[in-house]
Amino acid sequence: FRANQGISIADNSTISARTSSGGKAGNITFLAPTLVVAGDARVLAETASTGDSGSIFVNAPTSVDLIRQDNLSPVLSVETSGAGKAGNITINTLSLSLSEQARITATATANATNPQGGGSITLNASNLNLAGIVGIFAETKGEAPAGTLRLNPYNNQPDLDIALTPNSKISASTSGSGKGGDLIVTAPQSITIAGSGKLAVETSNIGNAGNMNFTTQQLTLKDGVEISASTSGIGKAGEIGINAEKFTLSGGAKVATNTSSSGSAGNLTVQVNDQLFLTGRGTGLFATTTDNSTGIGGNIIIDPRLVQIEDGATIAVDSRGSGIGGNISLQASRLVLNQQGSITAKTASTTGGNISLNVKDLTLLRRNSLISATAGTDKAGGNGGNINFDGKFIIALENEDSDISADAFSGTGGN
Repeated sequence: FRANQGISIADNSTISARTSSGGKAGNITFLAPTLVVAGDARVLAETASTGDSGSIFVNAPTSVDLIRQDNLSPVLSVETSGAGKAGNITINTLSLSLSEQARITATATANATNPQGGGSITLNASNLNLAGIVGIFAETKGEAPAGTLRLNPYNNQPDLDIALTPNSKISASTSGSGKGGDLIVTAPQSITIAGSGKLAVETSNIGNAGNMNFTTQQLTLKDGVEISASTSGIGKAGEIGINAEKFTLSGGAKVATNTSSSGSAGNLTVQVNDQLFLTGRGTGLFATTTDNSTGIGGNIIIDPRLVQIEDGATIAVDSRGSGIGGNISLQASRLVLNQQGSITAKTASTTGGNISLNVKDLTLLRRNSLISATAGTDKAGGNGGNINFDGKFIIALENEDSDISADAFSGTGGN
């Protein structure tokens, strides 16, 4: 489809490319300055047999607007429900918006058997706005693996801005035995993600979740955004990797790996050359296991030049189940905790996680800040984890009630 002015699809219209035999389905391509899909319209590329599905390509330099008001059926979708491979979705635009209940999906259903699995989604959009109960999903529900979900700026521009609202979600997941897809976010200069939505790699079954990676010079997460790698099944949660020059979290933003079952939580690795800055209560880096879980907690590994944690922000590993808690390993030139900033390793009943701090120049604690490894509750034992320091100076000002502690409720305290 080609147009000089723009393309609009509405009023329950459907554009589809399907195969139910051995033949390959065709591709669907849109070439126009703008694309609008609204009014319960759909664009689909699917396979239900051995033939491969087609792909969906959108080249709309100005904008793409996807609107779904009355149901949760996807607006753009590639799918395999047989032995054929699902196609891919590629969108190139300056501004991509999903509103109301719009979704973009690449799916391998429970009946899919192709070893290459669900299709991949690549969004090259400098401004990505999710406003509503909306989502972008690369997922598998069976034995076939999920595809990869990639977010990049348009036309090699330097910055990527993602705006989220409550109930909006960008996810690569598995609810079957197939491996979940990876979520890869890249921009040459900066990535800013704001709003109380969620980016996730997840598993709810025996399949392992994929990994999530951010690569940029400046990464900023704010206003309640949640970055999550989780398992609620027996599969292993994915890893989260962050590669940046500077990394800032504020306003309740969270980066977390967790398990609520017997699956192990993934690790969180933050490779920041210059500065890691966490500010605001509820803001932090977390590796957790939930109540009644048996999986092992993930580790948090950090290595910037300067780490600054303030105004109630935290770095924490927290095992609330019976699995062993994760560890925190931090390497930096300077570590500053201020105004109830904290680094904690906590377990409910088992051996506490360890905290290892290799700080070349200065560790400074101000105004009720805390470094703590604890284990056990009033109903359960467990030995406290250890806190290991390697560095020149630890300074905590008198009468400001900052603490360094390694405790256990009924077991042996850590060293």
